[in-house]
Formats: sequence, C-alpha cells, structure tokens
Amino acid sequence: MPGHKEVEFVARSRLAGRGQRLHERSRFVREEGYWFYVDGDLLA
Repeated sequence: MPGHKEVEFVARSRLAGRGQRLHERSRFVREEGYWFYVDGDLLA
C-alpha cells in the first residue's frame, strides 16, 4: 500500500548503569510529501 511503511528497530541505552533495550515495529504514513509516525508495537 503506497504511502504506508513499517520500520523495525532495536535501541539500547544505559540508565543508572543498567542496560535498557527497546524493540519496536513502527508504522508511518506519507501525506503531502512528508512522513508521519502513526504508532508502534513493542516487541520482545
């Protein structure tokens, strides 16, 4: 479906010395030439 895309990513960081991990599949829609974040699902 044109104008709709998904991106899956993993982000890692440290907070107070402890490792953090975020794994998400994000959905975007293109409107008038610009991409906008719609929503995302957190993955294990």
